[in-house]
Amino acid sequence: MIQTPLRSSRESLGAGREETAGPLDPSRSEARLIEAAAEQVRGRSADLPRWAVTLGSGLGDLLAGAAVEWTIPYAELPGGRPTTALGHAGRLTCGSLEGVRLLVLEGRLHLYEGVSIAEVVRPVRLLHRLGVKTLILTSAAGGLHPNYAVGEIVVLDDCLDFTHACWGSGGAAAAVGRIGSIGRGLFDPALCNVALEAARHANIPAHRGVYAAVTGPNYETRAEWRAYRRLGADVIGMSTAGEALTATRLGMRVLGLSTVTNLCRPDAPHATDGAQVVAAARTAVDRIRAIVSRVAAAAVQERPR
Repeated sequence: MIQTPLRSSRESLGAGREETAGPLDPSRSEARLIEAAAEQVRGRSADLPRWAVTLGSGLGDLLAGAAVEWTIPYAELPGGRPTTALGHAGRLTCGSLEGVRLLVLEGRLHLYEGVSIAEVVRPVRLLHRLGVKTLILTSAAGGLHPNYAVGEIVVLDDCLDFTHACWGSGGAAAAVGRIGSIGRGLFDPALCNVALEAARHANIPAHRGVYAAVTGPNYETRAEWRAYRRLGADVIGMSTAGEALTATRLGMRVLGLSTVTNLCRPDAPHATDGAQVVAAARTAVDRIRAIVSRVAAAAVQERPR
């Protein structure tokens, strides 16, 4: 079914929790949590990378062979929570991939895990506080476009938000589609072009497309597949929208990469579960690594530290 709010906006912040002003205008307590977490991370390394990547479902092996400097489980950071979704390790890692240093969020929190909006985007705010300028958001997604195949990569150039979450400042409703207030698109056009060129260079099947964000954790009905497709969505998933909007409004450059992990074919439906999604995402790790490495190298060259 098309997702509707499962809780009121007050309840979505968590029963008994102090309400915050929103992820883009946090309360004093939220700001203190972010600053305390930043200080803990700085204690591991005074010289931190200026770009980062968030790993979606099944993409944990992207760091295989990387030179890891340190790792901190989310639960050990002030305000951090362990992840519960399948295929999300739940830790912040610093290391080098193909000779480029980066911060990596190994997994993310989703609204369907029962966490608040502020908790979903807190890692993005932490990265910004640490000085990150470029953020690559990866995800597993269902392929709504009839020409997409499992394992192909979609470079995101826009987003439709059906999460009903108020990602905007002050708790005010701010749908991701209403991007005029931030003066630019959610995803950086130059980074999109670099990613597509990297895919072509490595002979990786890749497309430019629109991401539909839903709350989950249920998968969609056949009627919903048709509806989302008619609205212009090419892929669909349960993350990315809030992170992209938050990062963009904070002035970060954002690139979105979705791996098609299941096909949304209303006239030829088939069962899908989390284990199948994670397994499909793992088959595309090398493709994502190749694109991320090339984009990271280009970002470092464009913005020398």
